[in-house]
Amino acid sequence: MLCLGGGRGYDRRMNCTKLVSRPLSTLAIAAAILAAAGVPSSLLHAATGDSPLQVPEGFRAELVYQPALADQGSWVSMTVDERGRLIASDQEGALYRLTPAPLGKPASQTKVEKIPLAVGMAQGLLVHQGHLYVMLNGMRGAITSGLYRLTDTDDDDQYDRVEQLRVWQGLGEHGPHAVIASPDGKSLYVCSGNQTRLPLLDGTLVPNHWRDDRLLPPLFAVEIASQPPRVPGGWIGRIDLETEELQLVAVGFRNEYDIAFNEDGELFTFDADAEGDNGMPWYRPTRVCHVPSGVDFGWRDADGKWDEHAIDSLPAAVNVGPGSPTGITFGAGTKFPAPYDRAMFAGDWALGKIYAIHLRPEGAGYGGEVETFSTGTPLAVTDLVVRPQDGALYVVVGGRKSQSAVYRIWHPGGSTGKRYTVGELQKRVAAEKARALRHELEAFHAGPDPAAVEKLWPHLASEDPVLRSAARIALEHQPIEAWGERALNEPDPRCRIAALAALARVGSPALAKVWTASLTRLPWDDLPVADRRDVVRTAALGVMRLEPAAAVRQQLIAWLNPRFPAEQRQLNQELATLLTELQAPDILPRLLEMLASSTTYGEGVAAVRPLSVISSGWTIAQRRAVLEWFDNAAGQATAGSFRSLEDIRKRFITTLTAAEQRTLRQYLDRAFVPSSSFTTGEPRPFVQEWTVEDAVAAIEAAPQPRDRENGRKLFGAAQCFQCHAIGGEGAAVGPQLDGAAQRFSLTDLMRSMIEPSYAISDQYQQTLFMVNGMAVVGRVGNLDGDQLMVAADPMNPYQYTAIPRDEIDDQRPSEVSPMPTGLLNTLTGEEIADLVEFLKSP
Repeated sequence: MLCLGGGRGYDRRMNCTKLVSRPLSTLAIAAAILAAAGVPSSLLHAATGDSPLQVPEGFRAELVYQPALADQGSWVSMTVDERGRLIASDQEGALYRLTPAPLGKPASQTKVEKIPLAVGMAQGLLVHQGHLYVMLNGMRGAITSGLYRLTDTDDDDQYDRVEQLRVWQGLGEHGPHAVIASPDGKSLYVCSGNQTRLPLLDGTLVPNHWRDDRLLPPLFAVEIASQPPRVPGGWIGRIDLETEELQLVAVGFRNEYDIAFNEDGELFTFDADAEGDNGMPWYRPTRVCHVPSGVDFGWRDADGKWDEHAIDSLPAAVNVGPGSPTGITFGAGTKFPAPYDRAMFAGDWALGKIYAIHLRPEGAGYGGEVETFSTGTPLAVTDLVVRPQDGALYVVVGGRKSQSAVYRIWHPGGSTGKRYTVGELQKRVAAEKARALRHELEAFHAGPDPAAVEKLWPHLASEDPVLRSAARIALEHQPIEAWGERALNEPDPRCRIAALAALARVGSPALAKVWTASLTRLPWDDLPVADRRDVVRTAALGVMRLEPAAAVRQQLIAWLNPRFPAEQRQLNQELATLLTELQAPDILPRLLEMLASSTTYGEGVAAVRPLSVISSGWTIAQRRAVLEWFDNAAGQATAGSFRSLEDIRKRFITTLTAAEQRTLRQYLDRAFVPSSSFTTGEPRPFVQEWTVEDAVAAIEAAPQPRDRENGRKLFGAAQCFQCHAIGGEGAAVGPQLDGAAQRFSLTDLMRSMIEPSYAISDQYQQTLFMVNGMAVVGRVGNLDGDQLMVAADPMNPYQYTAIPRDEIDDQRPSEVSPMPTGLLNTLTGEEIADLVEFLKSP
């Protein structure tokens, strides 16, 4: 297993091996940290001087400072103080203050000083009103994760007082992240990933009744149950600087690393689903989210993610594609020409890119387009800030003990000022009115208000999803006695759908009968497809939350069953899941037809997932057809999605009777593995004990061009594909490799292979258990009564070792990487160079 790699979606629960591993072939997992170098946009110009960044024509990029890795660590966050100095943090160490060299001057003129305080390990920094706020992520002695305030009490230009304002229960790469100031400067906004529990709250703009909300049993149910609850996922909060009260603003993120306000005072973030879900029907692309008040963006574990168009959520403002979101900032304060002076800049750590997101107002929300603004090798972007003193965009790269650097991008021509066409101005005026109305509705998110229901009610029927969402959230904050009856009898269908969705979310089972009667009076045949999808989501909320009795469920079945199959694909998939949960008659043959008529792998999964929970009514021919579909699908599954496919198949097999298992034994005994064109080879002889320096020198000295196809054969022969995916091939036991060459230097990559325990990401770290004097290393994959079931072999992730809980003497994170050492020792220098060539362009 590797300790560096695509951290976007690899699940740390899969990352484990024995402390003393059985010998793997020479390259097994070793190449994991290398990856494809992306092709730069034709609009980008070659890097010059001491900066590897490629930037659009007219822009300049230059190195500001390169920290000494051994002494100053690997930097992951940055801010600007009142004097224009940069403050940056080592991921696992101290804070540093930089006075940048003037624009165009060499990096040697940059002045750097260490801040001599124990606080550090910051993934968020902010200088505001004379204080330095630090989002500490981790543990430094007695100092733990939390929000800290540093103050210079004696005006000697040194911070000398440290206060902990908040304690966060979480740490690591999905732990506490950013801190920023509100546009009016009166509050702080903070964000945390899905491995940080919600803190004690003084209030919430999100209606306080979030649930997992899934109709079918979750994939990897045992693993999910063995972990602390992660609903409602990553969250954003607001801290009032006067009262220090913490209010919840939004939830349902996976791992939003940063947040930022645009020139309109609207909040945005950059988030991603697990990369292993790519290709699955529940996958949502890496996305820029506009974050209005009170929204749940619907991230849930495994296959429980809400559809982005669910009536009780909001879609992304802009979908970007695969990636690993990190720092974001807006162009306000830069001296960039239009449209970059108002763009959102977003870092992608995995792919080594900086995007310019060109947002446009759309009603009360936003849409936009994505442009690749800058690329580079290495370019593991962790944070972005604008320094108003020189109008430059500052970029820090690093993380996971890799070599850091601070760069800046600037434009010698300066800003051209904001320019809008007449049409753009008209749209902006209309959007300002829509946002103003939304803000009026959001005022009711603070709690009950006698004026709320009358004000918000007409907007439950709005065609603007952001405005409609604000109205529904406001409604859920009001006493149900003030609007429940009105919801049941609302004559406007679109308005009633939203009101019934709210009623299902906040109501009790006592309402199930009258609620169902109201829902089933809606004129289905007259509704547009979007409204029909809202009806199905609303019905699902009612089934999950109101727990209707059998007779009431039959009423829902009688109304919805004739609607399936539907002509629209998403509607069809949603009906399939709901009707399976309701145990609608004849659902089995219709799901089988849906499976047979599927034209893509994802469509097939959408049919076979509900099929996998149906235990009765099958013929042997039908069972055989599904097993054959699984065998064919194994060859279509992406590297990451195969694990989910395998779990669906296992669930399907558990529904077989003993007689069916005997009849279908030939299918059940087949090895279920992803098909691929790679082959394994014979064990290779020892060549030499490679060091980092020797390997880098050998690669650089190898004659060019290199043999890419030989590199691919080495990758396959060494069984690397069995653990890692690259270019859509391989398995998802370990991290996906695409893009690593864009974020790490060759030295960092070689060090990660040759010295794998040098830096171990918490996303891949195992647990060391001391049991009766014996060491067991792996991941907890199951709980079985008084026993922990620990998976100790990444090649067999479902094979467990039972550990009685009362026999555990100690447990702690393992300091030994799951990736074995010596993995390159059977390769020649030229073979290593061939391997690198393949990994650059798989």
